[in-house]
Amino acid sequence: MFIKKETEYAILGLVALAKDQQNFHEVKTVARNHGISPTLLAKIFQKLAKSNIIVSKLGPNGGSKLVLSPKDVSLLDVIQSIQGIKIIKCYSGKSPYCPEKSCPLKKALTKAELNIVDSFNSINLSQLVSKEI
Repeated sequence: MFIKKETEYAILGLVALAKDQQNFHEVKTVARNHGISPTLLAKIFQKLAKSNIIVSKLGPNGGSKLVLSPKDVSLLDVIQSIQGIKIIKCYSGKSPYCPEKSCPLKKALTKAELNIVDSFNSINLSQLVSKEI
């Protein structure tokens, strides 16, 4: 599994929002501060809004802000919102080259995936903001 560019951008954007949770932040400003395309970050923020991690509003004082406390938003939440977390396709046993009952990888990949999920779930935005990690 690898973290997609969009997921990295989502994390950077959320850390920016977590640093000042009281105010709405313009996507353009957050994007510019991180060297990200504003159009791409806007699409990423739409996914985060659909997952109820952020809220957006239009208007002169509009922008985006966190819905939850930064300690309640894990990296797992962000990753699942943007890209999902499956390691490889044959994990499910649905690929023709890897039948479920005889898949030699299924047990190992299940264990690896659970470890990855636990790791991502143990890291939250608050820790990233305070650089505890």
